Amino acid sequence: MISSLDSDIGLFESAILLERGLSENTASSYASDLREFRLFLSSRGVVRSSDISRDDIVSFLSASRAEGLSPRTRARRSSAT
Repeated sequence: MISSLDSDIGLFESAILLERGLSENTASSYASDLREFRLFLSSRGVVRSSDISRDDIVSFLSASRAEGLSPRTRARRSSAT
């Protein structure tokens, strides 16, 4: 079963490819970041886009920093979320 978040990620990836003309690599990177965010949200019991809170986003970005991800990766994750 495809979750609401999975569907939203697919729609987002299609939109940035078609409407914004981003490269496939860039769109794939954003989608990958969003899939990581989906896993993070799932661990917090969030399964629908409408249930995402500001705290969820801030916590995800803080966790990305704690993981030691590069500033560039963290910036891209911030843009994606």
